[in-house]
Amino acid sequence: MMKNLLLTLMITLFTVSFAWTQTTYTVNSDATNIANFSSLQQAVDSISNGDTLLVAGGAYGYTVVNKSITIIGPGYFYGANPQIGVGAAVVSGMKLESGAEGTTIMGMKLNVNNSVGQWSALLISGVNGGLVNIQRNYMVGGPFDDEGVLAIIGSSNILLSQNFINNTYGPAGVTTPNAIKFGGAASITLRNNIILSAKKLILN
Repeated sequence: MMKNLLLTLMITLFTVSFAWTQTTYTVNSDATNIANFSSLQQAVDSISNGDTLLVAGGAYGYTVVNKSITIIGPGYFYGANPQIGVGAAVVSGMKLESGAEGTTIMGMKLNVNNSVGQWSALLISGVNGGLVNIQRNYMVGGPFDDEGVLAIIGSSNILLSQNFINNTYGPAGVTTPNAIKFGGAASITLRNNIILSAKKLILN
């Protein structure tokens, strides 16, 4: 009885200690504001698995996530309510790769960044394991995004919930884009998303 009680106490203390090691950091692209980081990529590279990034409105460069973290932005569509005085956290392309299992991305605006050779605003590639939660984000495409504004390649266990995925860019003479592309993907759940496309909603 005493041994079982001691083992239970040790497990409880270990669990509490592990929870305390999870830390929340702030990111603000305006270096004049007080934050832990001004670069989103630098923040991702510096923090540990289980940590959280609170991202302020602003412009952020291409970001690769290869660890299990939470990234939370302020949301989007602030142009309809300018009196709030807050803008979206706009990222020029994001990639989740192996190691990002269990990651949550929420409240961000993700744009295509063709300059890095990635034709999707958000690419999830080679991520298999813990649930990846992509929730309440705004993903915007461009004129040549035949790969999909959101591409999920060789990945599984992905939840897409309450996102606004917009790929309606399609002027005359330009390849019209797809909204979402799946390639070798499994266990993908779509729930309450708004998806607009000039070509196909989902390309599988």
